[in-house]
Amino acid sequence: MGIQHNERSLRASTLVDEYCALKGEYDCLESTITDLITDVLILAHMEGIDINSICRMAEVHVSAETIAYREVA
Repeated sequence: MGIQHNERSLRASTLVDEYCALKGEYDCLESTITDLITDVLILAHMEGIDINSICRMAEVHVSAETIAYREVA
């Protein structure tokens, strides 16, 4: 199944921690994730990448991997 669901969340948690350290701010998790996603989408936009397509694909991936995780659990 590729990367395990828990591995993905641990990797994301590490990224969020690093992002907070770079900003020097330690907001609530929801706010921090929103800021991180916003920054990544701004980068994508500046690089000419269709951010709507990225968001759609991310939703598809989350849905598929969440279903696969439930089936294994």
